[in-house]
Amino acid sequence: MIQTDFYVLTLCFLSGTTACLMLLCHFMLKRKGYKYRFQKILSVVLCCHALAFFNNYFVMLFGKSENADFINTLFLTYDFCVSSLWIVFIIDLISPKLYKLKHLLTIPGTFVLSIIIYAITGSDYIYFFDLSLTCLLVIVFYIILEIRVKRYTSTLKQNISDLQYFDLQWVCVVLRVLLVMASVWIAESIVQKSWFSTEHNSNNLIIDILWCLIAGIVALYITKSAMNQQIYTINSESKDTNKANDNPSQEKAYYAKAIKQNIDEIILSKQYYLNKDLSLNSLASLLGTNRQYLSSYIKNIKHSTFYDYVNEFRLSSVLEKLNATDNLKQVDWEEIIGSCGFNSYSTFLRVFKKRFKMLPSKYVKELQKSKSPDK
Repeated sequence: MIQTDFYVLTLCFLSGTTACLMLLCHFMLKRKGYKYRFQKILSVVLCCHALAFFNNYFVMLFGKSENADFINTLFLTYDFCVSSLWIVFIIDLISPKLYKLKHLLTIPGTFVLSIIIYAITGSDYIYFFDLSLTCLLVIVFYIILEIRVKRYTSTLKQNISDLQYFDLQWVCVVLRVLLVMASVWIAESIVQKSWFSTEHNSNNLIIDILWCLIAGIVALYITKSAMNQQIYTINSESKDTNKANDNPSQEKAYYAKAIKQNIDEIILSKQYYLNKDLSLNSLASLLGTNRQYLSSYIKNIKHSTFYDYVNEFRLSSVLEKLNATDNLKQVDWEEIIGSCGFNSYSTFLRVFKKRFKMLPSKYVKELQKSKSPDK
């Protein structure tokens, strides 16, 4: 009993802390300003979720009353409504302005209606309806999300040279973590038959405590990622592209000319890769060619993506600087990678590990050994 009371107090403390963290995240977003609509939606969701974490206090407050189980279940139906708001946020994140907000709000609107119906009828079937609908939405949406993000990442790699603020893989990672936690909670509830009970047991309390800890960390991570997130949209085809599409012979001649120019040597001699914001459009313009032909050249001739193609030039430049560095014990990575066109260390690390299958620090140690006089 003493142990259970300790878990209850810990849960209440963490619930309050997590709620405060989410409110803090809300004010962080508001202070920076909303560049995109999904940031404003996230701000609202964080406030709603903060309220959800205060339900433990209400459950304790009404734990001795006759309507304790009813009140507890009412709060649980509200939790499902908050979950649907997260889905709205992610939909708007991966498909900005594709849907009108009033259409997106029909998803949480269904759950709001179920809360009202449960408050009036007290039917447990409403809870199971919310649970089933949430599980269905999350599973289907997760599959769609994985496919959409994969396609989006592929599009990014074909058009830009730095994914740091455009990549959406972090959304999938977050959803995977939350799916695991939700699965554990549902399984535990079934085993313990504690869907509506306000009687605390150690297993459920530990899961709730872990949920609070993870939710707080995830909220901070999502807020930080969403604040820096940039949305990439491909510009409509330029006039020269449309003309080329209307004339196949002109397209072939233009493409042949682009290849004949020896694009690699031009990029190296002009050092176009040093432009940290280099994109397919801007490079095509610098080369005096068309983005469609340049993309075809990189894909069909170089068998690469624009992202990998440009960053190979940057990585080669970094390696040259490392080889020319005498004191490898004091390598200023930020200075080196910045001077070679990398916009961030994370992008450099991703490219480096893909090529060498090791960390830069290990590579430097091996390079230092090869330069050693004792060698």
